[in-house]
Amino acid sequence: MNSILFYKIMAKCYDLLDIIYFHDKKNSPRKAVLDAVNRNDTILDLCTGTASMAIQIAKRYPNTKIMGIDISKDMLRVAQNKIHKEQITNVELLSMDATDMSFEKERFDKILVSLLKLPTPKRCIEP
Repeated sequence: MNSILFYKIMAKCYDLLDIIYFHDKKNSPRKAVLDAVNRNDTILDLCTGTASMAIQIAKRYPNTKIMGIDISKDMLRVAQNKIHKEQITNVELLSMDATDMSFEKERFDKILVSLLKLPTPKRCIEP
């Protein structure tokens, strides 16, 4: 299955991962991320998916500026709907490949990566 189709399907149920994997809020890795953020950080959320982590940070720290990027327009559409519904103003979303970014050097204080699907590595062929 190609990645566009995969994420088109996953976008519809992706937030269930938060319920299944991060239900224990006290011991959740998401809590560790929230505790590591400072109130005025500028954050890059690579492969933001439906922006669950970005939204949690934005709600806790309204002075942060968060840039969420993802290659999947379907995931970003879900993320944008959630951001709009929550009336969050400090998260910006971009459709971008995390392996080919174009940001100025030292723009972000923190960079987050979670739950991403890595491409299948190409086999090395010995000469």
